[in-house]
Amino acid sequence: MNKLPRAVLYSVAAVMLLALAAPIVLAQGVPPPGVTVTLDTPSLELGASNSTTVNGTVSYSDTAAIPGGANDGNVDLAITAPEGWTATIAPASFTLADGQSADFTVTFTAPDAGLGAATGDAELTATATSAGNRGATTTATIGLTRVDPPPPPVVPWYQTPIGITGIVLAILLVAGVAGFVLYSNKQKRLAAERAEAERAAYLDRETGITVASATGPLQYGHKREIVYRLAVANTSTRPRVALLDVAEVTNGWRAATQVAKLPLSAGETVQTTLVVTPDAVITPGDKATVVVRVKPEEAREKDERLTLDVVAPKHGVPTDPHYKIVSVHREGAGDPVLRR
Repeated sequence: MNKLPRAVLYSVAAVMLLALAAPIVLAQGVPPPGVTVTLDTPSLELGASNSTTVNGTVSYSDTAAIPGGANDGNVDLAITAPEGWTATIAPASFTLADGQSADFTVTFTAPDAGLGAATGDAELTATATSAGNRGATTTATIGLTRVDPPPPPVVPWYQTPIGITGIVLAILLVAGVAGFVLYSNKQKRLAAERAEAERAAYLDRETGITVASATGPLQYGHKREIVYRLAVANTSTRPRVALLDVAEVTNGWRAATQVAKLPLSAGETVQTTLVVTPDAVITPGDKATVVVRVKPEEAREKDERLTLDVVAPKHGVPTDPHYKIVSVHREGAGDPVLRR
């Protein structure tokens, strides 16, 4: 019988040794299993000495392929509760395959009123152990609050003779104060109504006439006259007479309204003319300010004002001895009509 070459024998021995050591080598560096645990509520309020049950779910995963091993794992649950609280898990241990979940319950019992912790967190821990003694741990937290009953009632003070006497005196005092307050409020209300009536009468007399620029400026005349059309309105609900005048005008300028008095129906708006004329010494381009004032005829203190910024023109409108320009203004009309 021929003997096998020594090199062949060495190769067979090495292969057998690797086959025996493979599970140990592969087991090293294999990722741990996965485990998750959840409770169906993040917080719990419980009356003193009362108990209740909370549902939970634990899930397991292990995708590592270990030769000769299994993917099933053991999961153990444990919980810690605040001082005085008790927490019981059922069931507390599981054997789960990869991707499998299981349900469990936790029964909480609150301590007696005034004992233990009124609030605190309970921490649930899930520990998974899989093939190859690989482990993983996860936690879930639930906030606990104990609701204590209200304190026992005490004898009301108002049922004692002193309390009854005090109540009667207080009622009399309150009635007196209420009567004084009602009388005082009535007097204040009457005074406020009188003041409001006086204010309304004052505003009705002093206001209700407004003025605004309708069109302009429009130049006409050889003296560089500038024309504005003013819209005078009666904003009140009764007929009024509006008074118009020029309250202010820059030195070297002259300004005048076409009319000084306008009768207006309720809500009526009428246009009138304002003529502004610079003196001969005013340089073209110089600016002036004209303030037009209007008010109701019966007003004694208030008025409405319109401020116009006027610029002196370069030349007047040409004139000719054979014709002249006449500005015809009709109250209520638009721009003035220039006729030859």
